[in-house]
This record gives sequence, structure tokens and C-alpha cells, in this order.
Amino acid sequence: MYGKMLPMERNLSRLLKRRIPALKKLFAGDPRVLGVFLFGSQADGTATAHSDIDLAMLFDRDIMYDQELGFEIAVSQTLGTHAVNVTNLTRADLPIRFRAIGGEVLYESDYVRVSDFIERTLQDQRRHVDFLKRDEYWEGTLRNR
Repeated sequence: MYGKMLPMERNLSRLLKRRIPALKKLFAGDPRVLGVFLFGSQADGTATAHSDIDLAMLFDRDIMYDQELGFEIAVSQTLGTHAVNVTNLTRADLPIRFRAIGGEVLYESDYVRVSDFIERTLQDQRRHVDFLKRDEYWEGTLRNR
């Protein structure tokens, strides 16, 4: 049912580079997939032997959890490893969204919609930081009374 998994490869970075064309083909096969980001240690060069592969997927609509799980299984099969973490950006909290867009775009079917998502995330992050600064300011003001 799930296909044969390959023996665990120690160097996931090398594995990922070899399998990017197959991943792109997988993503292109589903019109709901707008974009996919590689983020985390594999993207920023801090991966260790215990690191996994973090992928964040942007969909054109909210998908059911079982469909999300199906994507994670398909990605694991394509890569030949279980050391994969797939995040649905449609449901992700701001810190995860912000971290994901700082990674590498692996696949993009709709440049405009992916760019809009990145812009919205940056705007949300800016508002969040501004809110934290105001909150910190008012806490300091009240403390000094």
C-alpha cells in the first residue's frame, strides 16, 4: 500500500538534491499545490545526522487532514525516507509560516499566489512585531508608575 521505502540514507541533503526532480513531478501532478518551501536545518545548512527534511506546502484551498497525510506519505515515498515533516501552510501559525518563507522555494505552480502568500505573511509578521513592541512599551510604562 505505501510502497517500498529505501534504506535510510545518512546524508539527507544529498538525497534531497537527487530527488528534487521527482518531488517537483509529484507536486505538479496535483493542481491544488501552489508552492512548496524547504525550510529548517536542511535549508539553512545546519543539518545534522539526526535532522529531518522540513517541507511547507501551500495549497489553493484548505484540504482535509487525511489528504494532508497522503501528501506526507507520497513525499516520504518519493524521497525514500521517513525523515520528512510536511507542514500545511494553509493552516500553519504565523511563526511557522514566517520560518517557511525564509527557506527555499522548491516548487511553484502559481507565482502570483505564492508571492501574495509571502507578502501577507510578511505583513502579518510586521504587525505582530509592532504589537509586541507596543505591548512591551506599555508594560514598561505601567511598571514604572
